[in-house]
Amino acid sequence: ATNLTSAANPVAASADAGIGTVAGMNVLNSQSVNGGANMTSTVVAPFQVSVADATTLTGSDVVSSTLSVSANSGKSTVTGNSASNGVDLSATNVSVSSALANVQYEGDILTSTISSFSGANATIGGDISLSSVAVDGNTMVGTTTGNTANNSVAVDGAAKIAAGDTTSGATANLATAYVATADHALANQQYVVSTLSTGVTATYNVVTLDAGTSLGGTISGSTLSVSNNVQSAKTLGNVAGNSVDLTGGSITTDSALASLQASTATAVGATSTMTVAAPASMATSTLALDGNANTATATVNTATNAMTVAADNGLTTTKLPATVDNASLSGTVAGYVATGDFVVNNAQSVSNAAVVTATATTSISNNDGGVLATGGIGQSSVSMSGNTTNA
Repeated sequence: ATNLTSAANPVAASADAGIGTVAGMNVLNSQSVNGGANMTSTVVAPFQVSVADATTLTGSDVVSSTLSVSANSGKSTVTGNSASNGVDLSATNVSVSSALANVQYEGDILTSTISSFSGANATIGGDISLSSVAVDGNTMVGTTTGNTANNSVAVDGAAKIAAGDTTSGATANLATAYVATADHALANQQYVVSTLSTGVTATYNVVTLDAGTSLGGTISGSTLSVSNNVQSAKTLGNVAGNSVDLTGGSITTDSALASLQASTATAVGATSTMTVAAPASMATSTLALDGNANTATATVNTATNAMTVAADNGLTTTKLPATVDNASLSGTVAGYVATGDFVVNNAQSVSNAAVVTATATTSISNNDGGVLATGGIGQSSVSMSGNTTNA
């Protein structure tokens, strides 16, 4: 297009509870999860290969073979509200205004679970000789998110971006007003008021069942690995990515970006319990229990806010002498105020910080230590390296 001009009668868009926008170009999103019911996801994901007699569970050997239980994945995800909102204006000359408002409210209990029967397992009833047994690269991921949004306003005027209709910009209002006012305005508002939790429990192992004359059955001339398995539990309250980008030859306009995230959630928690094991009694063999990772994360408010203004020929203020700045951010909370040609404000609050918890527990060991008859480790290599646990 050559010209996108200011509107003679700017359009008003509105939703419940006074949420609204007024501009030449409007985008308004309002989402609420508040039905009083629980939202749950439960995944049971056991990946298993068993080489054992169906009646005695012993006496089945693995000889000159390759056995792999690898690169499997299990995922459990629960999300309250999710949105991707955008205004994209492009013309040689732009003088129309734009407003984007996003409001999300999450009031139900959200729970994501991967149960304790999950994981990856190779079970051998007898001996292992001249073989490879791998339980590698499996992933178990549980995620619970209250609200997530990506909001963007992009204006490209190849020759000029001029002042618009100086309307009220974007308004996000849920019980209390938080207002972004400018020619190009973006307002994001997110609330979490209930309980969010994620729990992941899984085991990754090689098990030998035949006690025989040595610990857990004879292992010789073989390679065993339980490595590079990844497990995580993540709980997120409010997540937002907000951006305003103005690009043009000459720019004589203003913009405002306001983001508010608040939580009165009774609990935000993540728990991940990981078990890694394999027999270590062997001869002329190799065992690797390396590079396994376990993570638990609980975060209430996360926001990335960015405003970019790029002018090839000139960047001119919209402020007139003896007047207030054209772009402003306002609200009823003290300190939620900013004025200028280009303004950004981010506000976040958590009223129950004491109940935000993240717990990661990892156990990595040889699982043949309880058998009294042991053949020990002879001319072999056993490695337990590069494993990580983070919370």
